[in-house]
Amino acid sequence: MAAKKETIIETGTKEVQNKINFATARITIVGDSDLILNKMRDSTTQELADKQEGKVQGTKKPVNMYEHLVGSIHWLNGEETDYTEEGWKNALANNVPGYPSSGMKKALCDAVVRVLGETYSTKFNANVQILDSFLPISFASSSYDKSLFSPQKGSPVLCYRNVFREWETSFTIKYIPDNYSLDRIIEVINCAGFACGIGSHRPSSKGGSNGMFHVDSVTEIV
Repeated sequence: MAAKKETIIETGTKEVQNKINFATARITIVGDSDLILNKMRDSTTQELADKQEGKVQGTKKPVNMYEHLVGSIHWLNGEETDYTEEGWKNALANNVPGYPSSGMKKALCDAVVRVLGETYSTKFNANVQILDSFLPISFASSSYDKSLFSPQKGSPVLCYRNVFREWETSFTIKYIPDNYSLDRIIEVINCAGFACGIGSHRPSSKGGSNGMFHVDSVTEIV
């Protein structure tokens, strides 16, 4: 009987890692239309969880517009729980609104297919990564809008949403330039800013026009 042949494959060695050429860059984008941020509030999440678990639903509380406005934002410097007009204004002045990087990555992947004509976004998704968990949003001014939304079941729901004007944000990408050049990535980002956008009522969401953007500056990180 022939002796069993063993094959040892080493992974994670410096020699293997050096075969992949990584690059990093810091991208700053500037808004071309107002940005609307409206994440699901914790209170809404809890109501849905209670309903799924069969818990008794209490009397529906009157709408608190400031609970909507404060609770519908990812705050990067700590959670805000003062659901008053003063609390909302204080949060906007002293905290930082954030947008999930996963939402930006989805916009980029959508643009690769919808605008640039690639059959799939798989290659882009694998070769370009956003290193930040959230994108910090800076802005010149803010307000809110009041809208009625029609769910699939039930009556229309009143919602207050934050609106940011003259906004911008920066994020860091790590990519494989042998597969996607920085110029091509910038092209993808600009296409995403025009055709997809971010936030609520964006172009990729039933033909909205908010959350559009373009690349303002690029810094390669050595």
